Amino acid sequence: VHGHVSLLLLSTLQIKCAQYWPQKEEKEMFFEDTNFTLTLISEDVKSYYTVRLLELKNLIKQETREILHFHYTTWPDFGVPESPASFLNFLFKVRESGSLSPQHGPIVVHCSAGIGRSGTFCLVDTCLLLMDKRKDPSSVDIKQVLLEMRNYRMGLIQTADQLRFSYLAVTEGAKFIMGDSSVQEQWKELSNED
Repeated sequence: VHGHVSLLLLSTLQIKCAQYWPQKEEKEMFFEDTNFTLTLISEDVKSYYTVRLLELKNLIKQETREILHFHYTTWPDFGVPESPASFLNFLFKVRESGSLSPQHGPIVVHCSAGIGRSGTFCLVDTCLLLMDKRKDPSSVDIKQVLLEMRNYRMGLIQTADQLRFSYLAVTEGAKFIMGDSSVQEQWKELSNED
């Protein structure tokens, strides 16, 4: 394996784009126009997200790359997750996997438009990372972080509900960042992860 990529898909189970990973039954997809195959190695289905391990192979160069695919399945378009607890549980599962660390390949976060759900995920994660780095939650101005992010991706956070949810998730996540490790277990319980 020549590299590792992490991919986060934030969606409902509505069809918004073509499915680009193999179904469990198929196990492998062949992309004729690019000479790539994508193989499903494993799949762990939870109540509101799925984690897949995929292998991408360049058939011309005979190079392979592992892809860790996190798929949040219950996040409605233009909406918000059921609770900050389930969202934060998902975010910290992604972090625990090591996928967001610099030694892995690039991370791709996407939804259908690339600004609503993706923007919410990126805003909350960025704010919590800044809080952790600075060791001072009050030093992070969520609005300013969002405005800075919008310099690179216009339209991030599409609705007032998504912005409100971002504030709630950052506030709740700050409890963990500031040392309340029991809160992560509470998120898992509140999110009904099976």
